[in-house]
Amino acid sequence: MGFGITSTVSCPVDITGGELRSYTKQPYSKQTAEEINELGNATARTLYGAGNIIEHEATYALGCSASIGACALGEDGLASLAINTSNGDWPTVTVRWYTGLPSCQSGCTFAVTPPSVVGARKAQALGLTLTGGKCSSSSWSASAQLNLLLDDQGEPAGFAFSGGTIECSGESVGGTWAAGTGIDLTTGPATSESMGEYATASASGTGILAGTEVSSSSSSSSNS
Repeated sequence: MGFGITSTVSCPVDITGGELRSYTKQPYSKQTAEEINELGNATARTLYGAGNIIEHEATYALGCSASIGACALGEDGLASLAINTSNGDWPTVTVRWYTGLPSCQSGCTFAVTPPSVVGARKAQALGLTLTGGKCSSSSWSASAQLNLLLDDQGEPAGFAFSGGTIECSGESVGGTWAAGTGIDLTTGPATSESMGEYATASASGTGILAGTEVSSSSSSSSNS
């Protein structure tokens, strides 16, 4: 038992000036196989499909002069990067990645350039643009799906990342939201008005990350 964060965190994204707020790690989720008898009851159970894979998640608060470096999903086990801002709070960055992956990697990597965010205690439009109004909150994330190849014993023998996607959203008091570069609006721009309150506006969008195929004979993510 200890107070605060005592773990040594080796995050695959270069975050300068960030203050670590939380860190979790846990074994990758197992799959379940059951033997069912004639009465429909399980008589044996086997858990498989996780190997030695560990899932990590770290959240940082961005203060003065903080920055987030460019990265690539699928490299060093990186699965997602998410940025959140809201009025009256410091921006946060959450990174999720895997270690203990097999040595065989296929699929793609996805280059990511995070949106510009200032390490200041205020809401900031991310991935979308806001004309007029006051931003209340905004979020942006980039993610890719981990796919495992299992051997004849149900243990991970290879992996690939696919489906690189960007998602973003924004809420404000007044103003009009529009899609940023490479983003298509999925909802909005919407406005809402009611008696006794200021009008609000919102929107959300998504984008596609271009993938670069990885040679099936190489792996940059077999760290442990």
